[in-house]
Amino acid sequence: MLDAAIDLASRNLTDPETPFNMFQDAITSLSFPEVSRLFAMIEARAKRISRLSNFQGSAKFDVLRTLVEFLRRCSRVSDTAVCGRALTLLATMFPLSEKSAVNLRGHYNLSNITTFADHEDASGSAVADFKLYTKFWGLQKYLSRAYDVEDYAVWEKVYESMQQIMEAFEGTPVASTREADGNEEKRAVKFLTDPQLFRLQLGDGFFRRHILVQFLILLRHLRIVQKPEEAFDSSKSHTESAVNRRVLSLLDSIGPSGKTFGTGMTRAFYWEKHWIAWKANGCKPFDRAPVPFEASE
Repeated sequence: MLDAAIDLASRNLTDPETPFNMFQDAITSLSFPEVSRLFAMIEARAKRISRLSNFQGSAKFDVLRTLVEFLRRCSRVSDTAVCGRALTLLATMFPLSEKSAVNLRGHYNLSNITTFADHEDASGSAVADFKLYTKFWGLQKYLSRAYDVEDYAVWEKVYESMQQIMEAFEGTPVASTREADGNEEKRAVKFLTDPQLFRLQLGDGFFRRHILVQFLILLRHLRIVQKPEEAFDSSKSHTESAVNRRVLSLLDSIGPSGKTFGTGMTRAFYWEKHWIAWKANGCKPFDRAPVPFEASE
């Protein structure tokens, strides 16, 4: 039916909204497993759909609105695969210069709040461990609000916590790296913050890698906003570049693929600066027409 609707719409033999209405009805009525199969069908026909005469008009926003509403229904923990299919479908159907998919103002996800124990209970945890525990999880507030760390006084506090956490990582051997194989299901996670688990988490390479990547993202933000000289004086030991090197060194030490992962993060941040410059310049289209082929005589 979908093929017939697309074919008729492309020939102007039916309402051009018909394929998009069918897509919207299917998304809102099917279960998640069925929607995943629907995405496979749409992906195979994405180019045909995007070439329909009305796709660049109202239909484009209908598709966008439908998929955004669908993503709101999904769980970020258990429905990551189908969420990925939806985002991939949007990336396939919309041009790279589509502004509706760009976080132009650089907003952070402030709804992601980490709660943890704020007082030591009778569990027998050592005082030193609990102090490190509170510093560790308290740092999440600043990692999710990087713009707060632009203040030098806040950076001093964050820097102290980061140093203590990295010292704890360096003093705790990695007990488990949980290197993912091809059959392991990937899930988004929200780590538990029970004080009883803290020492075990410090030795978990999977957990450690997530925290260190958060550090890199924060440091990258501070580099982008170009802090004043007094905040990142090269004569001080806690410069952004020094901390960045220490974080990368810790990433390299996690499992057999540590160096590969660290190199990948460095490359990702390198390419990100081009995206940042593109956004700052107003997301100008950079699609280019194919170069015509001229047969040699």
